[in-house]
Amino acid sequence: MSVAIDPDAITACPSAWYLVAAAAELRPKQVLAATVGAHALVLFRDDTGRAHALAAHCVHMGCHLKSGTVIGDRLRCPLHFRQFDGAGRCRAIPSGRAAESPMQPTYPLIERFGALFAFVGRGPAHDFPAPHDLPAETFATLVMPSFPVSLPWYAPIANGCDLDHLQTVHLRQLKEPPEVGPLPHRRFRIRYRTRVLGKRLADRLMRRLSGDDIRVTITCFGGSLMLVESIIGQRRSFLLLSMRPGGDGTSLRGLVGLPRGRSPMLDRIAVRIAAWLFRSFLSRDIGVLEGQHLHRPNPLVTAGDRYVAQLFDYFESLDRMPLNLVEPEVVNQ
Repeated sequence: MSVAIDPDAITACPSAWYLVAAAAELRPKQVLAATVGAHALVLFRDDTGRAHALAAHCVHMGCHLKSGTVIGDRLRCPLHFRQFDGAGRCRAIPSGRAAESPMQPTYPLIERFGALFAFVGRGPAHDFPAPHDLPAETFATLVMPSFPVSLPWYAPIANGCDLDHLQTVHLRQLKEPPEVGPLPHRRFRIRYRTRVLGKRLADRLMRRLSGDDIRVTITCFGGSLMLVESIIGQRRSFLLLSMRPGGDGTSLRGLVGLPRGRSPMLDRIAVRIAAWLFRSFLSRDIGVLEGQHLHRPNPLVTAGDRYVAQLFDYFESLDRMPLNLVEPEVVNQ
């Protein structure tokens, strides 16, 4: 029996943090355009190197600011030369009084782990997700290229938390019962331990690195970010995967991190190997998932079905925005 997806309950864009660019992609005095669902943003770095995010269309007459010019700590509109600072205040108008201009809507922006994250949605931004115990500067990180999939934003998360799928497709065997359930502050967590049963090169390498003991904690934050923390043998790593809705599907972009060692060169090699292992793991899913209409399991036959059903309850509890907004609903902060 098929279960219909309520577009108002699940397919709308969640209010959450989104990975909108690698930090290196936004050079000083450069402007980048980004979209999240129906929200259009522009990112710019001021003369101090600080990054900011504004609504892409000028509040004055709707000109797109992607062709604007960075002047000091301001972004100048290319059409009428109004200048807005990172807080959205109009600081200069040719032949006019800037104080009389309305503010340009802004988005909270965080630069961390070599990436830029914007909070898009209603209400105040919730805490930014980060691997526990270790500060950002202790990690060597790599921002992976983005790739589009013909799926709603929630499908990769549902797939990542599907323990039946983990065993059948990824050939990982659970070593003990998992921990599954919602957490405070718009979070959902699943934690498990597995051994490797697969025979591919990536599987053999993973078995060798892990000593056949892989501990994984997956935490979803606000719906759009999935933090995968792994302990493979004695090695820790994390993948922060961002699901950015747009067009007919979702753009996925991941950030891989490993604790720094003694050699920056070895760190770069290690984080690239970790990224390759993550991509290899995910590649088994991309072709299978394309075009699927994933929904709540029905009936709930296995323990895995019940875990995924809890995850769908979490999706339905999130604050969401329709994907067809004409103007962004943002609050200056």
